[in-house]
Amino acid sequence: MKTILMTWLVLVALLGLSTAAAASPVVIGSATYSGNDYNLIYEDARGLVWLDYAHAGSWQNQLTWASTLGGSLTVNLDPLYETEINWSTGWRLPNSTRDTGYNITASEMGYLYYVSLGNVQGLGLQNTGPFTHLQAVNHWSNEVSSKYSGQFHAMFFAFNIGYQGEALKTEVFPALAVHPGIVTVFHPPGDTDGDGIVNDADAKTLAANWGQAGGWAEGDFNKDGVINALDAAILAANWGPGMPTEQASSATAVPEPGVLAMLTCFGLLASGRLRRSTRG
Repeated sequence: MKTILMTWLVLVALLGLSTAAAASPVVIGSATYSGNDYNLIYEDARGLVWLDYAHAGSWQNQLTWASTLGGSLTVNLDPLYETEINWSTGWRLPNSTRDTGYNITASEMGYLYYVSLGNVQGLGLQNTGPFTHLQAVNHWSNEVSSKYSGQFHAMFFAFNIGYQGEALKTEVFPALAVHPGIVTVFHPPGDTDGDGIVNDADAKTLAANWGQAGGWAEGDFNKDGVINALDAAILAANWGPGMPTEQASSATAVPEPGVLAMLTCFGLLASGRLRRSTRG
């Protein structure tokens, strides 16, 4: 047993901790609209669900379209995700400030362009993330401009250059519909970081907290207050995607060689712990 423990400690030291990447917009399901399916994309940083569909029209036409969209959608949420959003109401155009210029991330489309998708001023729509229908053109927001008290102009965002400006409301631009709300990820046992997959990152987290008190995020999956061999056995038993999704299926379900050795140690530790408990 001492040899197993020493091997495990060496593996932990060699593997180290992985750095969590910044959250990016993810596909959480689809919505059927006018006989076609379009992705629903969740932007966690802003608590927004985007419909990956561009509707063309004047500003007033777009306001009406977005506000009545819920009655025309059939939402199919991926079983990996959970939400209390009422999809039949609450859709709207993206919010905007009344500022004009570049790098205006206080507006929802500006934040999406610069922060969530990582585009750069003036260099075009180089990164679209999970969007497939996002166009490099002007898109209407739901905000009127400050010019003439908003009587004739409204705010738009140009996805081709990252510019926020104002235009006559009669102009015909595409528009994106958004729905505010919180979407959470189903956590399979062993999933410490909430990405729906039990993988190398979760094993490293458990190893880093071995023998310590902690919660689910630290590796205490049986909720007995300590991270130990019983939690390691739960992690090993649930290795891989928690549910079939596009995101989960694209991730590897095969542990790295070092983590595979770690899991083997976990299994030996767990079996030894269980044998002792049955004898006692």
